[in-house]
Amino acid sequence: EPCWKWAAENVWLGEKETATPGFYGPSATPGAKEGHRRPLDPSIREVPIMKSSRSGASEAWFNVLRWMPEHWPGNALVAINSRDKAKEVSKKRIHPHLAKTAGAQLTESPDDVSTLQISLKNMDIIVSGSGSAGPFMEAWYRLIILDELENHQQDQETTTYDRAKSRQATVPDGKLVALSKPELAGGIIDLNYIRGTQEKWLVPCPRCEQRIELL
Repeated sequence: EPCWKWAAENVWLGEKETATPGFYGPSATPGAKEGHRRPLDPSIREVPIMKSSRSGASEAWFNVLRWMPEHWPGNALVAINSRDKAKEVSKKRIHPHLAKTAGAQLTESPDDVSTLQISLKNMDIIVSGSGSAGPFMEAWYRLIILDELENHQQDQETTTYDRAKSRQATVPDGKLVALSKPELAGGIIDLNYIRGTQEKWLVPCPRCEQRIELL
């Protein structure tokens, strides 16, 4: 089942997640809806997204994560800028939804579920702060999401983007997703955007309805 369609029928976003509670609405953010199509496209390995705040891009890829246990199982890693933020994202936006949509895949052992690691019967999900080297050394991942990449701690010789790519070298259908607001021209998200297809999502002007780039 297409990920965006599955999300519209299964992912309920509450008051803490959106100003308009309800099932996920793909039509509200068409650009993000398109992102839902990427996982099963074999021609795409890397998805760098240079975005604005509240564009729906992160939520779309969290939908992919929620959809994976029943449709595209495989280990997954979510790395965000800090450990505290990782705990918040896991507690509020990942685990509660998995408990509802992938309950059959959750193990019965309480030791298999912690704030930063969720073990299902057919996959493990690791949620990590960017400064933690362990998650980039210990496993293979079908999906890696690097959220707020521009603000990741880059304390080692290689970036989290480079380390993430190395974890998918032997995964033929792996997807590496990097999401970030751009801080500087020539920054890590800007450079990876330039390396890619440089697609831009156009939105209708509220006055003349001509499709324009949202700046």
